[in-house]
Amino acid sequence: MCFSASASFIGATVLTAVGVKTISAIQKPNQYYLALTPLIFALQQCSEGILWLSFSNPSLMHLQSFAAYTFVLIGALVWPVWIPFAVMKLEPIEKCKSAIRITCLLGLCFSLVLSTFLIFYPVTAEIQSHHIQYHFLFPNNVEYTYLIYFVAAVLPAFLSSIQHLRLVGILSVLTLVIAELVYRQFVFSVWCFFVSIISLLIYSVLQKINNTN
Repeated sequence: MCFSASASFIGATVLTAVGVKTISAIQKPNQYYLALTPLIFALQQCSEGILWLSFSNPSLMHLQSFAAYTFVLIGALVWPVWIPFAVMKLEPIEKCKSAIRITCLLGLCFSLVLSTFLIFYPVTAEIQSHHIQYHFLFPNNVEYTYLIYFVAAVLPAFLSSIQHLRLVGILSVLTLVIAELVYRQFVFSVWCFFVSIISLLIYSVLQKINNTN
């Protein structure tokens, strides 16, 4: 989480508990991908908790780069591929699935491009105003690719015929706007936290899907 180490670990614990419960609600194999999402968010929040501790505990300094890159790799490379793929696997209508498949390809392209930049340009993190700020030392001309990230990570919820996913999409958009307006410098960390909380709704989404089938 973006506010403190204890908050990050509490968030990771809650996400893990709900994630395990979400997996127990699975009734079909194609639900596994979406159901695993809270657990991946738990890992991401745990990595930021370790990052927080590394700033104040010299004995954990050696974990700082690992924790920062773990958080960034999940946030920047995993989500734009995992989210559209999970929604696509769940989608029952072929026409909608084809549209979501396009966002999967966009997310994969974004991840490949960004992974290349991560090889050549370092990522650093520091505490600023009680938040963690990540510094991406990328060329300025890659900023347009962030729109692709947004499309891949959020649009599938609106393209899907599964109405229960719409709330997840709407909340994702709203929290991104809030993060951009209020936490501009820390938007990457803050929005990942917001969306991790939203992922707790996946348990309810799967329950509603199974109850209507």
